[in-house]
Amino acid sequence: MADTKTNYVGTLYAVSWGLGSLVIVVCSARVYGRAFVTHQIGWDDFFMVFGAISAIICSSLVTVGASHGLGKHEHDIESPHLLSEAIKYTIIAPVLSLTSSTSSKVSIFIFLIRLMGVTAKRWHLCFLWGLCVLLGLLNLFAIVLILRFCSPTAYQWDKTLDGTCMNPNIQYYGSIVGASYTALVDIILAIFPTTFITKLNISRKMKVGLCFLMGGSVFAAVATIVKVYLLKDLDQHQDITWFWAPITLWYT
Repeated sequence: MADTKTNYVGTLYAVSWGLGSLVIVVCSARVYGRAFVTHQIGWDDFFMVFGAISAIICSSLVTVGASHGLGKHEHDIESPHLLSEAIKYTIIAPVLSLTSSTSSKVSIFIFLIRLMGVTAKRWHLCFLWGLCVLLGLLNLFAIVLILRFCSPTAYQWDKTLDGTCMNPNIQYYGSIVGASYTALVDIILAIFPTTFITKLNISRKMKVGLCFLMGGSVFAAVATIVKVYLLKDLDQHQDITWFWAPITLWYT
């Protein structure tokens, strides 16, 4: 994004809690329906709730970061203490975003396997679980790259400590690979269900509803693709509160 605005603070607040509120409402409705209507609580619900909680914590961290200066140029932040806090939350918040993304996708994988039931073939299971495991490993690697970019981690926001940092290209390429794979998984999760939903013994209305529901992964894929493009600024640690703000918007 071009440097055409004063700061991203207001937009960060709006996106974090506009979507955060939606997460709370939809996840609460899901849990209520599964627990009290169908009485079929499962592991997919656990992972979705964990993903929702992680998303809300992420929004909270982004909010705290924005209140300290995330979304502004570093030279516009009023004091060294506020700058240190802003950088800290700028770095920690994406860890919760990655946790939320991974957990919610694990939930979808479990849901798909449960939906296929006895119609699931061995290659279906190997394909889905293979995608799931690789997703978890790549996102875990991305989290390590964020938190261990410098050693100790706190050296990223507290330069009074003795520390060293890795080559920014390692973090950049590692994050690009993880984010690109996540976008691919989102696209697969939108398309793959259509290969078996039409064969399920349910009403046409239910089939259309399920296809529409799973197709929502396309939205996540688009957001992730935009984030992949914005990761070109991932190595801009000299003004991280500004350059990471658009990335923060899209991972949120």
